[in-house]
Amino acid sequence: MIDKGGKLGELILIIAHDNMKNKIIILSIAICLLIITFLFLSLRSSETIDIANNNVDLPSDIIAENINNNRSPNVESNDAEQLGFTVTNNQLAINNNSGQQILARDFRRDSDVEQNPSVDESYALQPETNTFSVFFTGFSGQFQATILDANYTQALFDLERYLLQTLDVSPAELCFLDIAITAPYWTGIPEGTLLILPSC
Repeated sequence: MIDKGGKLGELILIIAHDNMKNKIIILSIAICLLIITFLFLSLRSSETIDIANNNVDLPSDIIAENINNNRSPNVESNDAEQLGFTVTNNQLAINNNSGQQILARDFRRDSDVEQNPSVDESYALQPETNTFSVFFTGFSGQFQATILDANYTQALFDLERYLLQTLDVSPAELCFLDIAITAPYWTGIPEGTLLILPSC
């Protein structure tokens, strides 16, 4: 008779040992996946909290007297909840990206400003220069400026001077407004050039 018990016992021990090794490997992988998932979720939730609480306060010593953190009930338009500005005392309280408002002179009825008839509260500001153009979109409270000259450094200085005069704000206040500056390719301005106002 052949001693099957010894061989069978040996085979069972090998299988049991291999199963234990496989279980340890599978358990290790599962623990690693749990740790990675936990880290990913915790980092992601902290980013969400940071983004949600990203409330940049304007320096009080620079422009506090010209900021309206509480939206004024003195609103000219019925669509005030949708606009990027409110009107109070012949001034525009223009929303910025921090949820605050910068008080600026109401330029909308100036002789060099033309309202876009097809878009409510959209205005083309027409400076006496052909080096830049400026549009104001009331729904977002954003100014869109386009540099139209290869000498973009001078055009940015001219744009800043024009906006300071038109809006009657300080350079610091101007920097807190939402101003997008672009340039068409044909100006020859190198791609990737950062176009910002000199004081900002």
